[in-house]
Amino acid sequence: MALLLERHEVEGLLDMKEAIEVTEAAFVEQGRGRVLSQAPAFLHVANGSLRVVMGALLEGKLLGARVGRARGFEKGSNIAVICDLETGELLAVMSYPFGRFRTGATVGLATKFLSRRDAEVVGLIGTGRSAMGLLEGVMCVRPVKKVKVYSRDPDHRNRFAERAATALGISVSPCSHPTEVVQASDILLVATNSKVPVFDTEAMKPGLHVNSMGRPSELDTGVYRRADLTVVGDKVQELNLDVTRGFTQPLHQLKEENGFWERVLELGDVVCGRGGRKDERQITVFRESQGGWGDVALAQWVLTRARKLGLGREVSF
Repeated sequence: MALLLERHEVEGLLDMKEAIEVTEAAFVEQGRGRVLSQAPAFLHVANGSLRVVMGALLEGKLLGARVGRARGFEKGSNIAVICDLETGELLAVMSYPFGRFRTGATVGLATKFLSRRDAEVVGLIGTGRSAMGLLEGVMCVRPVKKVKVYSRDPDHRNRFAERAATALGISVSPCSHPTEVVQASDILLVATNSKVPVFDTEAMKPGLHVNSMGRPSELDTGVYRRADLTVVGDKVQELNLDVTRGFTQPLHQLKEENGFWERVLELGDVVCGRGGRKDERQITVFRESQGGWGDVALAQWVLTRARKLGLGREVSF
């Protein structure tokens, strides 16, 4: 029997601090070589795409998938499926409205380990659906005092700045050019759908930490060349990402360049103490991959809490 959980039952069962704790434990498993990952699978149709992201936690003895729309489609939601790794038994099918927690927690965790401890100014390029969650994740790990925001649409960035200032209780200022954001930042968040780089590499100052979680093409190869340390969420996903949809993957372009790829770390390496920021002037870059085993970890946490609260219903498929 599997537990079926609807959206109204799971909403409110997870917050960002809890998500960061669960995500850190999952990256410890990665650092021990105890996760299995796969690049997201896409099915493209005329008016949208379906995305399936899969992964397994070997120590947690769990495997599963997150399924949902990637683009297009006016309506749609995500579901998570969790199975027992040893028996294959289906444990749960649940609504999964936790995308902002997964990305926010992963970026927050990377910021905790890679940014300067005194970092207090955050720059944000891109004000889409992930933006607020990314700010929440960073604010859980650093003493953020102000945020600088840029997006292409002036009205949209102004409205987002007002909304974020109210929600987060800090100064959030809209900027008219991405260079203004980059130059002011200790921590930079980039979350766009851009098919071209969104800021000038020369604007990066010593000590900056960059988090990228939008299209890979939002950063150019120069960002990674200037970085003293590049970290990714998952090397398998980054190397096998579907780039047939009209964007470039700078990490692919750099793979064979002077041993670049051998110097790239996974976040699990850093969490387990095998690398990280060495001084206050280093530039660090984190490229957030697209989930899978991280989703499994969060879904399992929600499942455990739901069972304790007596939520959901047992079903047989």
